[in-house]
Amino acid sequence: RLGQIQYMENSYNQSVQSFNKAVTTDPDNAKAFYARGLAKLKQNDKGGAISDFQKAVQMDSKLDRAYFNIGNIHLESKNYSAALKYFSKDLELRPDNADTNFKVGETYDEMKSYNNAAGFYQKTISIDPQYYQAYFNLGLISQSKKNWAESISLFQKASELKNGDAASYYEIGKAYEGMNDELKAIESYEKAIENNPSYTNAYINLGRMYYNKQLYDKAVDQFKKAVENSPKSAMAHYNLANVYREMKMYEEAIEEYNITASINPVDYKTYFDLGVAYKGQNSYDRAVASFEKSLQINASQVEAHEELGMIYYRNLKNNQK
Repeated sequence: RLGQIQYMENSYNQSVQSFNKAVTTDPDNAKAFYARGLAKLKQNDKGGAISDFQKAVQMDSKLDRAYFNIGNIHLESKNYSAALKYFSKDLELRPDNADTNFKVGETYDEMKSYNNAAGFYQKTISIDPQYYQAYFNLGLISQSKKNWAESISLFQKASELKNGDAASYYEIGKAYEGMNDELKAIESYEKAIENNPSYTNAYINLGRMYYNKQLYDKAVDQFKKAVENSPKSAMAHYNLANVYREMKMYEEAIEEYNITASINPVDYKTYFDLGVAYKGQNSYDRAVASFEKSLQINASQVEAHEELGMIYYRNLKNNQK
């Protein structure tokens, strides 16, 4: 009893100590082992938690939550076969438990066994039609298969269950992009931002759409907001640099490419585009250095070799004058 009170008060060390006394006094107390396992889990002692849960089910094979918790620990540790083993034991006792069916689906999802995952997500929804995450994950599976209309329907249902769900609107935007419906994609990304003004990826995707439509001022606005929200986002800085380069604002582009490279120094595309920006402002020596750096990372780039060849040819002609 004391251990349970301490657990509820988040005093997990004291809770474990109290349950230590309980299992010493009564070594056949399955519930005490299970409760101590929960407290150890809160301490992030996953090995100790599994050991206690296993002792609990050895004494009482009907302790379904013990199987569930062991399965969940294995899922988090990416030990998927073990996770399925224990979730299956839980399902034998609770075949209509929504959480366990969802976890089996999530495990198959992580294993990239998407058809199996979808089956368990659907079972989850049949048990609990209000299960937001099952709809959302099903939407992601449909999206991965380019079933755009189906994924939109699933994300819309998820957004209904979780009012103001920016993530669902963001994924709806991606699906509309897949359908080449630019207006609805833009509208969806704007809804995502409206519900979460810190949604960096929504700003990036919205900016990219404006960029593709050559609405560069609007694109700059979106990428700047992405940078403001996530100053360490290489993708945000990189996209902002690309717009500046298209606008022939080479100094600004070079600054953003250099920031991108400082965040992600192994992306050859950044150095290639930096070289193009230097070339745009006639800084040929720096352009050469950037193209060469790009080739050090990825020597198979035809474009970088071509750019270097054109600069070398230019220099050769100038020297012959």
